[in-house]
This record gives sequence, C-alpha cells and structure tokens, in this order.
Amino acid sequence: MYERLKLKQENSKQSQVNELFEKCLQAYRDDVENLNEISMISHVLFDAVEVGNTEFLVKLIRFDFDLLWKARNSKSIFHIAVEKRHESIFNILNEIGSIGDLIIDRIEDGSNILHLAVGLAPQEKLNAISGAALQMQREILWFKVVSPTFKEMKNNKGDTSYVLFAKNHEDLRKRARSG
Repeated sequence: MYERLKLKQENSKQSQVNELFEKCLQAYRDDVENLNEISMISHVLFDAVEVGNTEFLVKLIRFDFDLLWKARNSKSIFHIAVEKRHESIFNILNEIGSIGDLIIDRIEDGSNILHLAVGLAPQEKLNAISGAALQMQREILWFKVVSPTFKEMKNNKGDTSYVLFAKNHEDLRKRARSG
C-alpha cells in the first residue's frame, strides 16, 4: 500500500515537472527576440547529451526540431552520445530517418561517427561492467552497433576505425585475455 502511494506521488511530481518544463519552454519561445537567445537552449541541449538525459533531450528536440543541427566543436548530439556511450540518445537516429545521415556526416578532422566509437568508453561506463572480458565484449558490441557503413572510411591521418579500435583497446584486450 505504502509503495503504491509513494509511486503515485512520484508520478504526480514527474507530471508537474513535465508541465512546468513545457510552460517554461513556451514562455521562452514567446520571449525570444533575437537569435542569441537560442544559444542558451543549445547549451542546455549539449549538457543533456553529456549526462545522457534522453527524456529532457527529446523534449528540447520536440520544442525545436532545428536543434538537431546544432554542433559543439563540430560534433552533433549524436557524435557526443557515441563518445559517451549513451545508447538511448544514439537510437534517436533511427527515429528521425535519413536526415540523421546528414547530421552524422564527417566532423572537422575528417573522422566519422565510427571513429568516435573507437575510443575507450568513459571510466564510469566501464566500471559498471565487472571484468575486463565483459568490458571488452561490450566495447566490441558498441563498435558494431554504431554504423557499419563507415567501417572502411579513413580519417585525415589515414586510419580506419578498425585500426583505431585495436590501438585504443589494446590494454583492455590484454587484461581480458589474462583475466
């Protein structure tokens, strides 16, 4: 009984937060008088991606679909999601269709989204998985999920994503074999 009441209160609070958020966005939209005001929203957008707040991110995109085109340091929200291993954000690409292919095209250094997936996962993501063998397995799965269409594409240094993956995961691979 107590658990149901607690859950009902949490759902009520969540709906109040969602309602307040929607009202704030609408008021913001009504008050925007110049394009510089939108930069604050794009800043919040990238903060949401960094921490993996998919629900908040989706609300922002629904508020202004053009936010999908925003970039920080030549990286879209999807590039950052790949680096940070936020699958739920990366999966939004499947929902937006072919426009996603344009958004995730090459970044300034000639790399593509798969080149970003070859880096070692953030430490907090690795720590969530016990054992080097399972960590390595997870990294390989993530690499395969991201985008097989870019696998032979080279960055400006001439490296394919496979070469970079092997270099970046060498220590983890050794620990997985010895563990």
